Amino acid sequence: MTRSLLALALLALAAPLGAQQGASATPPSTSAVIMQPARCLDSIPPSAMTPLPVFVVPVLRDTTQRFFLQQVGTLAQDLVDRTRVMLGAPGDSLPRGEPVVTWRGLHRSLSVAWNRDGAARWWITPDSIGSDPAPPLPGTTEAAALLARALEGARTAGTAALFWPEGPAPDSVVFDLTLQSPLVDDTNGVQPIRAEIAVPMMVVQTPRIHAVRGIHMRAPSYPTGPLMGSATGRVILQFVVDTTGRADMSTLRDMWPSDKPRLEGKLGDYYASFVRAARSSIQKATFDPARIGGCKVRQVVQQPFTYSFP
Repeated sequence: MTRSLLALALLALAAPLGAQQGASATPPSTSAVIMQPARCLDSIPPSAMTPLPVFVVPVLRDTTQRFFLQQVGTLAQDLVDRTRVMLGAPGDSLPRGEPVVTWRGLHRSLSVAWNRDGAARWWITPDSIGSDPAPPLPGTTEAAALLARALEGARTAGTAALFWPEGPAPDSVVFDLTLQSPLVDDTNGVQPIRAEIAVPMMVVQTPRIHAVRGIHMRAPSYPTGPLMGSATGRVILQFVVDTTGRADMSTLRDMWPSDKPRLEGKLGDYYASFVRAARSSIQKATFDPARIGGCKVRQVVQQPFTYSFP
């Protein structure tokens, strides 16, 4: 399934099955709003907007390559300085992003692959849900495109470089330069960004966000049958809540950690039975849908379920 995304928050990491007969559902973790061309989103009033700083946050794809983080942070500062000039505000002042960049272009990433020999390539990260990429919607790539122009200029000027450590090291490093801003909810509460390195780039008028909230969800029953009472654990399911406040079941998938092998045999049967029970609970649940500036939108959420003995 493919859609265009405006990220709201970092996805929670799926936890491995662990010791904990009943089941409980904890509040969902909101992750991304699925943007669709909509007349409502094109006419959000100024009263629903708040000027917010936009930061460039470097993120290493491989966290074991932390040696490069400070260097990538320095590169991000160079690119930000260049983009400020493009936006007409040289020096330390933060330019207004509009009309070149609007809130639709936030939380997009410029991805970069840098080789030991100095060769590099970069691309604007596509939208996706799961493993299906989707072309970004118009108006959502301008900020990342500015970073791409700045990177090309820095390499031409010879100011962009990464240095490899002595001894064994990978031949390449891949990182994302992500555009992030604080979030303002519909009660004017501010959720700051959390990052080790964040370089301020510009100020953009951003609509207030109302994240998905659960209205009614029954805790799933512990699976019956020959497996009953034989296992405990935790399941995290990801799915889209649509504008009517129901789960789009075609988007549902379990968030098994990508760095861990799938369970097999009896343990795999336990896990599959937990997922089926949680799926049934989500299918019957109702939610208060997400809104951007008052406009209802579809949103990706992650819902944890814990199965434990009574």
